Amino acid sequence: MQLTLEQFLEQEREKLKQFEAYWKRNAKKEPETFPSSLMAGDWDEMLAEFDGNE
Repeated sequence: MQLTLEQFLEQEREKLKQFEAYWKRNAKKEPETFPSSLMAGDWDEMLAEFDGNE
């Protein structure tokens, strides 16, 4: 399926919003597992593993 640039960016923005909510929600419950700061590459890895269904 083809997407316009705008469609792709909107999907990515939505994924980032969902990831932020997921991380903050879980950080309250398990701060050791969901720290408030990571190295940039680690954030990339965490986002890549996030599927939005958690």
